[in-house]
Amino acid sequence: MQALNVPLRPIGLLLSLALLVSCRGTGVIAASGEEIPPPRTDVVVGDSGLARDVTITNSRVRRAGDLLEVQFDVVNRRRREMSFEYKFDWADAEGFKIPENVEPWTPITLGARESKPVRAVAPDPTATRWTLKVRYPQETP
Repeated sequence: MQALNVPLRPIGLLLSLALLVSCRGTGVIAASGEEIPPPRTDVVVGDSGLARDVTITNSRVRRAGDLLEVQFDVVNRRRREMSFEYKFDWADAEGFKIPENVEPWTPITLGARESKPVRAVAPDPTATRWTLKVRYPQETP
C-alpha cells in the first residue's frame, strides 16, 4: 500500500500515480474556541489504478458532541461504474492509534462520473487524526 497526504479542499484533488508519495498529514482539531484548520487526511490507496480514478472533494470537519466528525465527497472519474472499499483509522493528538477502533471495510459503488458523500464519526473523544484507506473489494474468508 502507498500513502498519500491529501489536503481535502473544495477543489477536487486527483489521487494519481504521480502523486503517490509517502507523506504525513493529519486532520487536527484545535482546542475549544480556536479555529479548526483546513481538513487534512492520510489517504492510503492499495492500487495505482484506483488512485487515478478517485477524487476527493468538499471536505468538512466538525465536532458532533465530544466526537470528531469528518465528511467529504468521493468522485468516480471513470466513464463506467466502479466499486471499492474504504475505512477510517483514528489516532489521538500524539498520533497513537485508538485501540478500540476495529472499523470494518465499507463497500461503495459509484456510477460513471458519480459523486457520493463519505462520513465518519470518531469512536472516541480523544481522536483528532484520521487515515482513510481505500482498496478494491476483497473476498472475505
